[in-house]
Amino acid sequence: MIISGDIGFAGKRKSTFYSRAVKWFTKSRWSHNFVVMPKFIGELCVLEAEVNVVLRLFEKEYVEKNNDYYEVWRPKKATPKEIVDAARESFKTDAGEIYGFMQIPWFAARSLLSRVGINLSKNWFPSGEICSETLWGYLYNLGGEYRLEAEKLGENECSPQDLYDLVKKREDLFSFVYMRE
Repeated sequence: MIISGDIGFAGKRKSTFYSRAVKWFTKSRWSHNFVVMPKFIGELCVLEAEVNVVLRLFEKEYVEKNNDYYEVWRPKKATPKEIVDAARESFKTDAGEIYGFMQIPWFAARSLLSRVGINLSKNWFPSGEICSETLWGYLYNLGGEYRLEAEKLGENECSPQDLYDLVKKREDLFSFVYMRE
């Protein structure tokens, strides 16, 4: 069962140019992240970055539409209070932010340059917010070990795959909840 505080990694069943590019440049199965928020008017919602950072109904967006495959993971060392506080802070900080389209060329350059041994840090255009940054902020807001791991990745420097690698590596911090193919 998916609950408030869970995090998701998603990809489109019918890829768009953008989702294919994200997956290609990041060598990933994933092109998107989301954070499951506390219920709003009785409904489970996700905070995610699209054209801007928005709150969407999970059931409608991910179950009924059936456009995405996804995995959901749970931060298992976070208390219910820490989850609510982190979700609240993430919503206050991120909701309504416009998408960070100008961040994307840096990820492409990072991917291409890493193939010849050059590692980029510090995104050139950190304005706006991309989906992995929304998830990064939530993990940062959870505090403790989650914050320490998020800081290692860098706020404007992690892709959905970077975050997924973290989740897979730190089984002491995250537990698998659900997969939809």
